[in-house]
Amino acid sequence: MTCRLLVSLSVLALSLTAQNAIVPSRPFPKDLDNKDIKLGEDEPGCKDSAQLPRIAGCSIIQCDTRETSTLEIMVGASTEGVIQKELMEGPNEILYYLCPSKLALASIVKQSDGALVKAGFKVVYNGKDDEDQPLVTALKDTQWVQVTTYRYNEYSAYVLTAIQDTPESQATSELLVDEMTKNGRVVLTGLNFDAEKSDLPADAEKVLAEVHQLLLRQPTWKIRVEGYNEDSPDKQSNVALSQQRASAVASWLLEHGIDRSRVSIQGYGGAKPSAEARSPRIEIVKF
Repeated sequence: MTCRLLVSLSVLALSLTAQNAIVPSRPFPKDLDNKDIKLGEDEPGCKDSAQLPRIAGCSIIQCDTRETSTLEIMVGASTEGVIQKELMEGPNEILYYLCPSKLALASIVKQSDGALVKAGFKVVYNGKDDEDQPLVTALKDTQWVQVTTYRYNEYSAYVLTAIQDTPESQATSELLVDEMTKNGRVVLTGLNFDAEKSDLPADAEKVLAEVHQLLLRQPTWKIRVEGYNEDSPDKQSNVALSQQRASAVASWLLEHGIDRSRVSIQGYGGAKPSAEARSPRIEIVKF
């Protein structure tokens, strides 16, 4: 990556920030060509984040702390490899590190991953960004940390982004976690398919986004999407329709970055697992 490209992207980032727009998921340092950057010297006034210690041998070349702003955080990749990003708003800090050229970008991410887990974070995504560079994103309560990597001239480099997220969906996500922990399953109220149809209804995204947030905040959980219909004499077709509806829900989650290994489906037609269960419906079961 050349200085010219970095500066061009920096100008774009400055322009967007001036308009109170979203800070890109992998921000770039600004005005580097106007600085005499030396490995081993920290930028005056900058200090390491309380969330994650620096990689040994690296130095801070720039820092940016804000009381509140909106950031993009990379949280996964779809089944087609498209990077999935979440908008988060809250107090945040962005630290830019320069590292020895011999330090591989993959090693930066591996060390960061280990340090985050040791600090009590759950790794949400460990993979590649839009430019095929290694990154890791982790979460603890509402504290997100993302480490993205790139090459700057002959050096290795990385960006540590930390944001205390306070989304409106947090309360809903916590309720879903509580219900899933208590009962092992959640009925997706508000997800109503048209009669004899398996296409997701127009208002499905709001409900599914809550499930998506649940899975982001519980990256070790695996779920089964279960479909149920009203009882019907044609039991075979009824089971097939419930399976198709469960598949539509699962496909949405996969397309939005949830790993395929975490989601399975099952259609039960008119069967009812309990007297209290409602039909027709979609249920999410933790296993």
